[in-house]
Amino acid sequence: MWQGKGLIMNSKAKILLMYANEYNLQDENGRQVSGCTINYFFYGEHGEAMKPQEGANGAIGYQRAKCSLPQEVRFSVIKAPALYEADFEMSIGPDGKPVMKVVGLQYLSDVSITAVNNGK
Repeated sequence: MWQGKGLIMNSKAKILLMYANEYNLQDENGRQVSGCTINYFFYGEHGEAMKPQEGANGAIGYQRAKCSLPQEVRFSVIKAPALYEADFEMSIGPDGKPVMKVVGLQYLSDVSITAVNNGK
């Protein structure tokens, strides 16, 4: 689909949403800015994107994704942490690189984060 300055692609993915918060502040020009920040991890269809990683050198684990959304999206976040289906929109950013951002959320289920073998 063509929209605005270029091609926009839409997709869906399960995410593990860990945090959401609204903000309402003034930018450096005195304009009122409001929205919602979310922190999440890609989950995969059945949690496969969250399998433990091993390694002695370099980075290990998963870095959380973070994005800013319109303030009304905060009303879609009813629990956290929880699984959500996220609607993503991918477009070309001003630097010519692909940009993928969340544009909508639908609650799927609660999650329970527990230690394997009770931490032993």
